[in-house]
Amino acid sequence: MQPNPVVNDLLIEYKLTRPAIVWFSVHNNIGQPMRRTNQRSLNTGQHNETIPMGGLPVGTYTVYVHVDDMVMSRVLVKR
Repeated sequence: MQPNPVVNDLLIEYKLTRPAIVWFSVHNNIGQPMRRTNQRSLNTGQHNETIPMGGLPVGTYTVYVHVDDMVMSRVLVKR
């Protein structure tokens, strides 16, 4: 994820080692969803996603990466 801290657009670059359904969600510090991408069925290889963050208040957010039935999270700072 870059940049971190983010001002406007968050770029997420990732590599899939197998075909999967992928989507992302951004939640504020009390767990409310603020942004969500559409679920996409993707093939193996390099991919990227841009999430607009410009309209969100300054603060700390958690970005959830959903790959099939697995979820990974990363903390992000919005300036």
